[in-house]
Amino acid sequence: MNRINKSSHFRSWKRVIRVRLSGVVYIAVTIVLGVTAVNSMNNLLYLTTAVLLGCLLSSGVAGRRNIRGASVTLAFPDEIYARVPCPVFVRAQNANRFTPLFLIDVSLFEERVFFGLIPPGQTESKTVFVTFPSEGEYAVDEIGVSSVYPFNFFERGWPSAYAENVTVLP
Repeated sequence: MNRINKSSHFRSWKRVIRVRLSGVVYIAVTIVLGVTAVNSMNNLLYLTTAVLLGCLLSSGVAGRRNIRGASVTLAFPDEIYARVPCPVFVRAQNANRFTPLFLIDVSLFEERVFFGLIPPGQTESKTVFVTFPSEGEYAVDEIGVSSVYPFNFFERGWPSAYAENVTVLP
């Protein structure tokens, strides 16, 4: 049985938070401003540092709540042929009752599917075309789900366990 799992940067993830470049810059500026506030004993710098740290905390809470309500499923066509692009329907569902999902990114088979906004309790669908290299049976066992909401400081994600076997015809 062939194993299809080409989303390599999600392969070893178990609910991981990756710091993006903008997050590194933001954290560095906050640390420098905090050290400057302590050395200069300037109350305005203390307040500015507190506001920056508060934004960082609210970013973490909002981002975690956003990605927690996402679930993803795939739908393959009945017949799939080797070396011929086939449509794969990606469905992202929002399990939250009151809040929408923002900036959900799904990675599978070297492809990324982006969902900008998913209203509460609804499902959005998109299509991605995938080409299988040869005939045989393929095990689809992992889909990467991530989000950079709200400030693009961190990318929160995890591999969503998914178990389906796909038979590819010659």
